[in-house]
Amino acid sequence: MGKLELRYTRNRCYAKLGDEITPMRFSVVARDETSVAIVTVGPILGREIVHIHFEDKYYWVCLGNIREYFKQVK
Repeated sequence: MGKLELRYTRNRCYAKLGDEITPMRFSVVARDETSVAIVTVGPILGREIVHIHFEDKYYWVCLGNIREYFKQVK
């Protein structure tokens, strides 16, 4: 647990798990004070809308019925 790292640039997200890095393109389609909605294009699921919610030093992503929490680092 806790091994997945996500790094965001302007239009890509890089998911690192172990030694494998998977880049995914995305575009921001909506945002408010505490969240952002992006459209991603992944190799398995294709196009999907993902909501990212921000709280203090953490953010979370809803994956079906599961919330995946990440700690923000700079």
